[in-house]
Amino acid sequence: MMLRVFGVLALVGMLFGGVAWASPARIGADYGIYCLQGRLVVDRRDLEVLKNQYRAEVCRLGQDPCASGIIEKLQRLGGAGAPCACR
Repeated sequence: MMLRVFGVLALVGMLFGGVAWASPARIGADYGIYCLQGRLVVDRRDLEVLKNQYRAEVCRLGQDPCASGIIEKLQRLGGAGAPCACR
């Protein structure tokens, strides 16, 4: 439970506080929910950028222009870091 709370807090911090360690997203980019290396993540970068950066199987599972909308969708899928698979 504590891990899930920490994951949600980290996600909210990334979405609303900006992410200094991530490459810049294009202006007006939607938030995307991706399955990256078997775990759910939220990112504003394009699918191809993520594939090139991580050299791993990546697929988009959802997207939303609004941070609150993406958090809602992410929670329905199990939350940040939940296991996933690309089909």
